[in-house]
Amino acid sequence: MNGAPELRVILHVTECYEGGVERAIRTIVRNSPQFEHRLLATGRGLNDERQESLFSQINELPDTHVARLRMIHSAVRAPGIDLIHAHSSWAGFYVRVMPRLPQVIYQPHGFAFEMSSALKKGLFAGAEWLLALRPQRFAVLSPREDLLAKRLNRRRERILVPNVPTVPIRRSARPATAASIIMVGRISVQKDPSFFLSTLRAVRREVPGVQAVWVGDGDPTGRRALQAEGVRVTGWVPSERLISELDSASVYVHSAAYEGFPLSVLDAAARGLPVVARAIHAFSGSTVAQYETVDSIATAVSQLLVDGPHKDRASARNDSLLDQMSERRQREQLKRLYEPPAAGYPAPASVLGAGDHHGEDERLSTLAPRPNPSGLRDGRTRLRNAIGATSLMQDLRANLEGRDGSASVAATVLTTRFLATFLFRVSQALGRKRLIFPAGIVKQFNQVITGADLAWQASVGPGLVLYHPVGVVIGPDCVIGRSAVLQQGVTIGGTGRPRSGNTSPTLGDEVFVGAGARVIGPCEIGSRARIGANAVVVKDVPVGAVAVGVPAAWRYPS
Repeated sequence: MNGAPELRVILHVTECYEGGVERAIRTIVRNSPQFEHRLLATGRGLNDERQESLFSQINELPDTHVARLRMIHSAVRAPGIDLIHAHSSWAGFYVRVMPRLPQVIYQPHGFAFEMSSALKKGLFAGAEWLLALRPQRFAVLSPREDLLAKRLNRRRERILVPNVPTVPIRRSARPATAASIIMVGRISVQKDPSFFLSTLRAVRREVPGVQAVWVGDGDPTGRRALQAEGVRVTGWVPSERLISELDSASVYVHSAAYEGFPLSVLDAAARGLPVVARAIHAFSGSTVAQYETVDSIATAVSQLLVDGPHKDRASARNDSLLDQMSERRQREQLKRLYEPPAAGYPAPASVLGAGDHHGEDERLSTLAPRPNPSGLRDGRTRLRNAIGATSLMQDLRANLEGRDGSASVAATVLTTRFLATFLFRVSQALGRKRLIFPAGIVKQFNQVITGADLAWQASVGPGLVLYHPVGVVIGPDCVIGRSAVLQQGVTIGGTGRPRSGNTSPTLGDEVFVGAGARVIGPCEIGSRARIGANAVVVKDVPVGAVAVGVPAAWRYPS
């Protein structure tokens, strides 16, 4: 033994190792050589990666979600891994759904719930909120991402790790080129090629004959639409070709609908190319020239194509942007990100280093649970307080135990019964944050997909198991304790007629309700009670008793 300290081992996980994510990970690895880096990923970039020595170990993820969960579960439990760095939303899900976690860093590279669809926004935001309850650190790319991560869970540490250019900074003057615009990225809804085409048409009305290039590939329909209007689509290209394409263009136009902070903008700035971008939250506080509409972008591009002073101002903005997003700054923040915390993951503060959110709207309320007022004696309030960060994982653990250890975590996560519980917890989380409409959408989606009608207003303790959830109904005022087991066709609900306050049942801990049973009205079911199949319970059942029949009569088991 030579006495040298062992390197801290970082496992990078992503399902999209290509394009911007690939270049971002490679830059991170190059700027943190004091750590050992391993890669578990899938994507086009793996073919090139195996020819280099950035990673000490490379393994490819399989194609299906179940197989990926199994492989990541094995990797998480393998000895020698000090920290897992999950890149992108799916990788964040795969890693954070594991029951036992090492230290985890989640870097979304743009939160998926920034998309415009109300249904997807609610589903993704709810899933991110639940997963943010797990111990982790957030690696964020911009003040906007920092604010969104804070909104998910203000108790989790957030560290701003800026992107940096992946191409050399051009020091010489740019040569004169034919009028052309360029965009770099995956052809996808996020990058919005239709917006790029609308911009191109508007530019051509002002400057006829302008050429256009899209560097990247993706959706075949989007590719055909681009090519139909004369856009040259290069497909994915190596770094040398990317540099050549950027140096041959006149203006870089960024059309994405949402981002973390795009590497392509930094690469264009590094090559001295004027940048014009669609106004999105990712650019808040930066010097990137942003415009709200197609016509305003087209006007700015046209001015840059013909006007020298506008090019000078664009060059000054590029210099300022590169100062903000420097390799020195990234190395400092990566060191802070990868070094072990002093005591686990308690730190709530954002480590932005340079001030505030640059005018971001602080009216975006946090999604962290609000504390209930102290001194309340109502049992319902105490139960709601008990439903915290462990609920979903206890639900998963209970479902695993219910299968007698015969199934893996991955297989259990993908069952209908766990999906029903997961979507119920999502709707609960949204409802507690007064996001009533998204909560209702998720509740209805749950009913359509799984057949379970679970009101998000109900108070249900952790460890819920829904065997065959079709036909299960839980009313909005019901209270159900920990580790409840409900079989198919169970109804737990109120009479609908006010009668001295509450009209809905209250179930204790570890209650079992058999298939087709009905528990109706303001009755109390004691802990560890068992309700027989097709029983109709309208009166109290004591602790540990068994209730059967119509109407149900209770007795103690012999």
